Amino acid sequence: MHGWGLLLRQQVVCRISSDNLITQFYKGSSLSFIPHPKPHYYLTAGILAPLSENILLKPSFLIKDDRAGPTSLDLTMFVILQEKLSIGCSYRTAIKLYNKSYLQPDLEQAIHWYLLSRFCKSKNFSIGYGYDLSVGPLQGYSGGTHEITIGYFFGTKNLEC
Repeated sequence: MHGWGLLLRQQVVCRISSDNLITQFYKGSSLSFIPHPKPHYYLTAGILAPLSENILLKPSFLIKDDRAGPTSLDLTMFVILQEKLSIGCSYRTAIKLYNKSYLQPDLEQAIHWYLLSRFCKSKNFSIGYGYDLSVGPLQGYSGGTHEITIGYFFGTKNLEC
């Protein structure tokens, strides 16, 4: 992924990035079956706001676009307790940044909710759980998705909970 970001203060971040910028120009032989991924573009920003000595709020947003599908907006809010436990939720919906007349009209209304949690056992190890639920036109196609994550950081910096 290629990108750049701006750390405005220790608690405020803004980033713009893209992936697959080069692979779309790959020219293989006419008999090759190598997929040609298209670029995706991302804009994200967030803040870490202390409510008290042991409680932090971490709101953020993410805008994703690939020029072929609907542009999506994720709004996320985490509550971090004693820098060990994160509990949060995220809301995803499609937004119209520019005209994409080739899309199905009902794709513009797709809505998802995510419930997320993460426990940091140490500065290098974490475990998390997430649940994804579609509540828009795609609701009949998914009964929800469970996700378990295990994280280990091979470095000297603290793992962000």
